[in-house]
Amino acid sequence: MTLIHGEFKHVAMNQASLVTDELYDVIVTSYFVDMQTNVLRCIDELYALLNPGGIWINEGPLKFGFDAEVAVAGDTLLLYARSIGFNVLHLSTAEGVSAVNPQQYVFLESQNVMEHQHYSPLTFVMIKD
Repeated sequence: MTLIHGEFKHVAMNQASLVTDELYDVIVTSYFVDMQTNVLRCIDELYALLNPGGIWINEGPLKFGFDAEVAVAGDTLLLYARSIGFNVLHLSTAEGVSAVNPQQYVFLESQNVMEHQHYSPLTFVMIKD
């Protein structure tokens, strides 16, 4: 597994197995959305790759990288997705869970550093109109 920052389409173009004109019934993104340079453009691209009635399943934080041109909060991401034709079938966040079980939702933690980063994942299932 390799961690790659950048635009979804640009990265996919460098992976011959990902370049296709095919449409999909289901797309699953895990710890992926916040790796995009422009998350809104990524949502457009995911929408375009789905058949009508196709499902997008997402799990992961919104901790955008250093090279993000567009970074949005979860509510804005959902609002945008709805505006282009996605409908939310399931939505959950784990607000407060890190306080109960911090090891489960640790992004960066070391006893040797002053900064400890925790996150609440955004999990959703959407369907394309």
